[in-house]
Amino acid sequence: MTDKFDCIEFQDREAERIYRETDGMTREQEMAYWASKTSKRKVHSVTGCDKKTASSETPRSSRNG
Repeated sequence: MTDKFDCIEFQDREAERIYRETDGMTREQEMAYWASKTSKRKVHSVTGCDKKTASSETPRSSRNG
């Protein structure tokens, strides 16, 4: 039997991980966090290794509307 990929579970797990990583950061620290993530994604996109989805890296300020 093959396990199916649950995208909702994945998104929730990644959102929780990012929340824990950024919890307690100042706005400036969080901006640096996302700038770092963006530069890493650009490298992966150029090398063809981009396997993450943009929705898994949604800034906290965008989560609650």
